[in-house]
Amino acid sequence: MTRGNAWFSSESNGKTSQIKIDGVKVEVTKTSLEENDVSSSDHSANASSSSNNSDEPSKNQSQSGPKMKKNEQQKVEEELYMLQAHVKEHFQHANYTEALSTSEEILQKSTELFGNNHPATASAYNNIGLMRKMMGEYDLSREKYHAALSIYEEIVGKDHASYAAALNNLGNLDRAQSMTDEDLSSLQRMQLNDSAVEYFEDAWNIRKAELGEEHVYTVNSRSNLGGALAAQVLQSEMLRQNKLKEHNLEGAEDGKGPTWTVSQYTKEKWAVVEEHLRAAYRTAVNNPRGEKVVAPSLAKVSLAKRRDHTMSKKEKQKASKLRKKQEKQNKDSSNGKNGLGSGDTSICTLSSAAAGQNLAVFLKSRADLITHSTDADPSLDSNDMYAEAKNLYLGALRVRIELKGAYHPDTVATKFSLAELIEAVGDETGANVLRQELLDAYKVEEHDEEGSVNGKDNQ
Repeated sequence: MTRGNAWFSSESNGKTSQIKIDGVKVEVTKTSLEENDVSSSDHSANASSSSNNSDEPSKNQSQSGPKMKKNEQQKVEEELYMLQAHVKEHFQHANYTEALSTSEEILQKSTELFGNNHPATASAYNNIGLMRKMMGEYDLSREKYHAALSIYEEIVGKDHASYAAALNNLGNLDRAQSMTDEDLSSLQRMQLNDSAVEYFEDAWNIRKAELGEEHVYTVNSRSNLGGALAAQVLQSEMLRQNKLKEHNLEGAEDGKGPTWTVSQYTKEKWAVVEEHLRAAYRTAVNNPRGEKVVAPSLAKVSLAKRRDHTMSKKEKQKASKLRKKQEKQNKDSSNGKNGLGSGDTSICTLSSAAAGQNLAVFLKSRADLITHSTDADPSLDSNDMYAEAKNLYLGALRVRIELKGAYHPDTVATKFSLAELIEAVGDETGANVLRQELLDAYKVEEHDEEGSVNGKDNQ
């Protein structure tokens, strides 16, 4: 199998990216809302660009293109910067159609100004690939991502961090399609996930060599690899269990199959997966990079110390405003207005939020498997796993709301995953509160069978 290529027939149906909450379709994103593809990418030729922990529109690099006068060059860069800001704004609000249109304009300008083999052009292809992915147009997305990969291979080589970023994007794409494309067979889903594992592993190895073990992008690729491996193991085990059930159902007098049993192979693979995910999480927490969110308890200590210092009247007023702002952020961001708490307070960056999310997905999946097993390891407690996963989700949600906003696909993904976990442990009320927040955020109106809205006839 040639990974990442169109090795099976799949035409884009142009479907709007949706999730369904209590029977109501919400247009948010076509990426996974369980694992959130909490995955990341550099998206630029500059490996030291600002850290992000899921796909984000890339920043255009206006390096060595056709020679221009200084004023002309500055004007071009300013125009591209404004267009890029436009893309980012619409992406964060899930307006992918508008973001795609602007991304295509950026590609046209970048190609005209810098040529085909240039970082700015590669970044523009990446933006289009990202928007196509979010709209569920996976084949078109793959085409653009491969265009970016080819450009990076040509200008920086296969051992460069920017080439690794393009590999990471393709891994994200394969993972997203494997989990959300309803037209795929089980075999196709497994093949896509296998392809994602290869992409993430290659990206991780390149980033380890080029950026170091503790770099945010290296951590992200390792976390992505762990998440893809977890899906790989779970898919294999579920197929095995389904065949076992079908076989035993034929001779079962009561018409019921046996309870799941976890194979030794699965147990060993889970251990490998957990090693990757916990290592990535520890590294992200111990080596915070990028913008940080101060945990509520720590914020109060910091502000209290400020009041102890000798300050002028103007400084005291400024400190007072800061305290009020922080208190509001603690209440809204940490609790999400749902009273669930702030979660793991060691999560303070987007990198640790992404790693925490992936670890949480793993813990929930394994706890689900243990819950339905008759030969579970007595040293493993599914309730402990659910509790740890919830704490991680809450920490990731707190940071993502603060740094990315309530409408960002990553924030929505975390909240949706948290709702599923809370429901799984029996708290249906808490899960419904989170789902209602999602509905309110996207201003979804429920339609009845006659086509009316909220009980009022459409005119």
